[in-house]
Amino acid sequence: VQYLGKTGKVVVDETERGWYVTYIERDATILARQEAQKRRVNADRIEEERFQKQMEIQRVEAAKAYERAMVGNNNDGGLSSLEGPKATHIGERNDNDETQKIKL
Repeated sequence: VQYLGKTGKVVVDETERGWYVTYIERDATILARQEAQKRRVNADRIEEERFQKQMEIQRVEAAKAYERAMVGNNNDGGLSSLEGPKATHIGERNDNDETQKIKL
């Protein structure tokens, strides 16, 4: 029993009630599967970190672009270049007087 414990094939616990022996399974396929799982988890973690860095870069660039737009349009509050088309009420005409068709 002590030989098996020293060579790492089992774990031996000696207590006052006796020896407890736990077999350590070292199957090559199980070890390969565990190693592959570790590599996948590590790759996922690295990919998530890259994604977070890229999102931070995009956030900073968007903030800089917003600041440039605000500085460039001080006379009208800086929002005219950032606004999209305005909503109109039903029955109102646009500036170019086209009729509006509504499908129900």
